[in-house]
Amino acid sequence: MAIKRVFNDEGGTLPDGTSSGSEITEDLTNQINGQNTTFNTANNYVTGKIRVYYNGVRQIIGDEVHENAQRNAVVFDFAPLSGDKVLVDYEKSTS
Repeated sequence: MAIKRVFNDEGGTLPDGTSSGSEITEDLTNQINGQNTTFNTANNYVTGKIRVYYNGVRQIIGDEVHENAQRNAVVFDFAPLSGDKVLVDYEKSTS
């Protein structure tokens, strides 16, 4: 069985041109400085469609990690330290 194109033009896994946007994975580790608690994404995301990973462990949004009102960053209740990793998967907003 042949495999159809899996990734869209932006490297995400949702189809191009859909009203639901596309899924993006970003490494936000370069924003860690030991004091920063807000980590900006390159795109706005759909509310409720972001997954945050801190040192490889998926975080529960609303516990110690929160979406910001503008849907372009996540906010930690603590400042990750040098050597930590912050990754996010999210659905890019089309609006």
